[in-house]
Amino acid sequence: MSDPQSRFRAGIIKQILEKSGLTACVILVSMMMLTVVDVFSRYLFARPIVGANELVELMMVCLSALAIAWCAVNVGHIKVDLIVGRLSRRAQVVFDSANFALAVVVGAVIGVQSISEALFARKLESLTSVLEIPQFPFYLVLAAGYLILMVAAVQLLLQSLRMVKKG
Repeated sequence: MSDPQSRFRAGIIKQILEKSGLTACVILVSMMMLTVVDVFSRYLFARPIVGANELVELMMVCLSALAIAWCAVNVGHIKVDLIVGRLSRRAQVVFDSANFALAVVVGAVIGVQSISEALFARKLESLTSVLEIPQFPFYLVLAAGYLILMVAAVQLLLQSLRMVKKG
């Protein structure tokens, strides 16, 4: 029996996940570079980059949203096997199925709520405090990330349930 994560089918979802994971990596490198340049300019020239902290905060939203589903499919999340590792293989698969079901619910709730929040932020014309960047696109990125997680978790759940049936 193989893990549901290792059998994640290729297709449009897989391509979206790979692109979002790659985008998250680019954002992470950009955050690191911006932080390094900001620190050097602050200490060498006594002139920090205006709004650098704000940009890093916005990048963190994008990074976490785009990486969460990619991490789930590539088994990158922290997993504590202290108790579950002692269970039978079938019980472990059942436990994984419950986790995937929970991920579907959480992804749906946060995704839908983030869309609602984006619409509200757009209506209010919410801007960041220093650079005055509109906030609603970042809520949409957050929503997209969690909705991608939901779709990926549905696929993982279905694969896991097939493994439970096989025994």
